[in-house]
This record gives sequence, C-alpha cells and structure tokens, in this order.
Amino acid sequence: MPTILVHTILVCSPTPSTPAAPHRRIPRSGSFKPLSSSRAPSLAPTYPALDLDLAPGQYHIRVIGQWPDNLGAAYADRRYNDVAYEFGLSVPGDVELLAECASTLIGGDISITLDTLNDPLRTAPDSANHAGCRFNKPDARISLTLDNGAQSYTEHFHINPPSLSVGFPLPPESVSEKIGDPLPPGKYTRRLVALSDDGDQVDLSSMGAFLATVAVSGP
Repeated sequence: MPTILVHTILVCSPTPSTPAAPHRRIPRSGSFKPLSSSRAPSLAPTYPALDLDLAPGQYHIRVIGQWPDNLGAAYADRRYNDVAYEFGLSVPGDVELLAECASTLIGGDISITLDTLNDPLRTAPDSANHAGCRFNKPDARISLTLDNGAQSYTEHFHINPPSLSVGFPLPPESVSEKIGDPLPPGKYTRRLVALSDDGDQVDLSSMGAFLATVAVSGP
C-alpha cells in the first residue's frame, strides 16, 4: 500500500469558546497589570484542506504538522513542536495495475542462453541474479514473449493463488500454456508482462530489472 507523506504548517486562530482579549491602552504612568491567563486568548490549530490528486486504490496517509516558530519558547520544545496523524484512505474507481521490480546484484556473466524453451532462465532477470516484483493488486498471470520479427513464442504462467509479490525466475513447476512452435537458435527480444484477474496489465520488461534480449541455442 503506498504511503503519502504530507507536511503542513498549523495555522493558529483564537478558539471559538475563548474570544480574543479586548485591546487595553497602557497608562502614561503607574503600574500595568497584565490580563490574567484565564482571560488571555488561547490558540487552536485550524487545518487547511489537503488537496490530493490520487488514482483509485488504497493509501496510507501520514500528515505531519508543525507549529509556527513565532508562538514563543513553550512551543520551541520538540515535544510540542510537531504533531502527526495517520489514517487509511480508499479512493474508489478502477485501479491501474502497477509494479515495482528489483534484482539482486551478483556479478558474473549475466547474459542468458536458453538450452531449451523449458529452461528456467527464460523468466530470470539474467543468468546470475534473482528478482522480485511487488504489485498494488494481485497478479494472476505472467506472460513471456520471445520474438525476432520472423518467429515468435509466447508462454502464459499462472500465479495460483494471485499474489501481490512474485519472484523471478518463476519456479520450474509453474503451470503454463505455450503458444507457438519451437524457436530456431538465435537472438530474441524478450517481453515479460504481468496481468491481474480483471485483465489489467503492466510491462515488467521496461523496468530495467530484466534483460531485454536472450539467446536460444536449442528447441
């Protein structure tokens, strides 16, 4: 669930129950007795509206407020200076499938050569690393496409049950549907796409965690 951090300055105004004290003229001579604390104006925060343009989905909102510096030494203490509020927010509407992907950073030869189209490396970020993707709604399927302009191969992997996080390469026992004939040896452009149950999709190949080209050495 995304976290949204909002920082604002708390604007102070007299509380409705305690009106501001009337103006008092200081005499030219003699002593001046200040107003008692019970008659002094008290300050209460007034909160400006937060105008957030959010896509449909679930959000965690954290609002941090800070008193202005001109309220005096009592508010300079950090214990009184900052206040925070946290709450959940649900924005109705169709939610676009979004993903965040990252891979490990193991060195070595990262190019991929598939001995067969059943090679587990076909869904790996490269030949040395693993990767993980997180989604904002459950992912139900991963589609792999290998294409060189003349030949194309597609395989749909079912994520059962649908999950908010998927690791790569996909497990060898993953159930899949294959479309297309075996590919002749050569270089192929690889595309990995995640799909949700409602048909929404996001291209994982464009996120930089996966090699865009793989080699095929055998059928």
